[in-house]
Amino acid sequence: MTEFESIFGNQYRIEKGQEFFKKFGQYVTDETNSDFWTFFNLKYFRLTEKTFSYRIISHWEKVGILSNVREEDSTGWRKYSVMDLVWLGAIKQLRMYGLGLKEILSVRRSLIVGMNKVEYGELEFYTALAYVNNTPVSVLVFSDYKAEVGNAYEILDSEIKYGPQHHISINVNGILQSIFPDKDCKPVYTKYIEITDDQNEILETIRNEKVEGIKISVKEGKPVKMKYTVSEPTNSNIGQLKTKNAYQKVSIEQHEGKTTSVKRKIKKKFK
Repeated sequence: MTEFESIFGNQYRIEKGQEFFKKFGQYVTDETNSDFWTFFNLKYFRLTEKTFSYRIISHWEKVGILSNVREEDSTGWRKYSVMDLVWLGAIKQLRMYGLGLKEILSVRRSLIVGMNKVEYGELEFYTALAYVNNTPVSVLVFSDYKAEVGNAYEILDSEIKYGPQHHISINVNGILQSIFPDKDCKPVYTKYIEITDDQNEILETIRNEKVEGIKISVKEGKPVKMKYTVSEPTNSNIGQLKTKNAYQKVSIEQHEGKTTSVKRKIKKKFK
């Protein structure tokens, strides 16, 4: 699993550029954002028994997956912030996926790191983007029960560059829509462009774990030729390999009579 170190010393599996760190730093330190801090952190929502039972909420607070820093109104109702509800929505989905409280606690510890007056850290920053700009935002939970939040473009770019990463995906926009049913919180994809079949083939080739190297020739902004090397199992049937592509060269390396490497060098021309 590829990880990327941030300027804060954290390890990331979703690659994030310097622009993110600049904007996130501004969000948590610039007092002009105090209205956002108040909106997302002021505890004014009530939870009813139909949403989550008091017994469950109390237990979650006891084990630490839900903050017990809450308020009660004059009637004794517990009150929660927008970010509390976003996290509760994430907990609900994780429980649906079969995660236990121990695993969810691990998710919380890796995902929610408060800074300054921003209790939920990066999760609040991305939630604000989803709420204000309809930016498509997801929380990814990995197999070691560590989690990260990012927008769709960061997630896709990381997969294109470094290959797919197995995870559970939680749609933050969908959670916000359940909290604010009268507001349109559907994600708006503004950075995606339509790609051709040739471009899609190039992307699929890049994602192929067997591909070791790739070279693309371009003319007038369009791909015209692609050369790449594929590593095959040493026990491969060479005859069958030779029939896989019309333009290819199969090379075999041996040491002391044993096959140590089988590679196919493939050429592809685009129309």
